Amino acid sequence: MPRLDATKVAVGISSVLAVVGGVYGLYEHQFMWTAVAVVIYLLGQGELAAVQLQERRRRWRNERDEDDREDDWVKVVDVRPHASFSGWVWDARRQVWVEWQDGIPVREVRR
Repeated sequence: MPRLDATKVAVGISSVLAVVGGVYGLYEHQFMWTAVAVVIYLLGQGELAAVQLQERRRRWRNERDEDDREDDWVKVVDVRPHASFSGWVWDARRQVWVEWQDGIPVREVRR
């Protein structure tokens, strides 16, 4: 079972138990049970949010790496700068800065 799915199951079970414990604490006037139940519920939601964020970052990195594999060689922007141009140009499609010297691309720098 993937980590995200396992975390969802664990948080679901702990949330149900926290609600039951919280209601029991209110019914029996044991407010410490209610406080512990609230903490357990909030910690579970926090853990789920953290795992979802990690999963999104992992997927984003994988997609970005796949895009990079397609563009192993330097590709310049569609419009070439003037023959005597020297400076930096932002290539929005590839998300890189391209350094030009005398109209020739010299290097690129990723963010």
